[in-house]
Amino acid sequence: MTVGHLSPAGFVDRHLPNASRGLWRLFLLVLLLIFGQRTAVAADNDFTAPVLTVTSHANGQIVNARTIVLQGSATDAGRGGHGISSISARGTIQGATAAGDATVNWSQGFTLNPGPNHISVYAYDNSTSQNFTTISLIINFQPLDTLPPSLTVTSHNNGAIVNTKTIVISGTASDGGLGNNGISSVYLQGPLPGTSTTGAGSVTWSREIILFRGANYINIYAYDDSDIKNERLITLTINFQPTDPLPPLLEITSHTSQRRP
Repeated sequence: MTVGHLSPAGFVDRHLPNASRGLWRLFLLVLLLIFGQRTAVAADNDFTAPVLTVTSHANGQIVNARTIVLQGSATDAGRGGHGISSISARGTIQGATAAGDATVNWSQGFTLNPGPNHISVYAYDNSTSQNFTTISLIINFQPLDTLPPSLTVTSHNNGAIVNTKTIVISGTASDGGLGNNGISSVYLQGPLPGTSTTGAGSVTWSREIILFRGANYINIYAYDDSDIKNERLITLTINFQPTDPLPPLLEITSHTSQRRP
């Protein structure tokens, strides 16, 4: 039996039972639609993805800076010669296009999180079918300074009892010996002005606080000036006990509750 001279439909009609012919004809129709559409989409017969390279970093690389610039190149030379239509890496990279067999150099900045960062780069050629190549990288960000700065409160102790409604809380902050990246800011019910310093320097801070009767929970934050802005938090409890907790005496002299005008 020779089947090479029969069309697929003719083979189905001659050699398959009537009950199976309908399903096989449907299957053949789906195949024709799929491959016919692919042929129509790729009218330039270019089904080959472009060449994409990353030259600045390797997969699994460890870096110590929070911000990096990823760089590389892309070309469609020898892969169809339709040029590069776009490159994307967490967004389209501006100006990353090339014509014909030309090569485009690209770069993109990234802000990393501590630990592994998964980055995917895509390069698309300018063919009808927009063939693309993907490179996936893991960049491990390990900060050099992971230590929070020192923060002290010099004006009050935790759990202190005060008798005035308004107090001034003060203290110091420093990154000396803890990375030596300086202090970027101190917060106490909002940012405190003038509370930044460099290197191992120390900064003095203060703020006036209005208390409520009873326990007042006060949070103070200090941030160093490293890449990841390490944070130190102190929670202070200040107990406001007024000296005079008694209400005033109020007396009505003109009328009594039984008297009528």
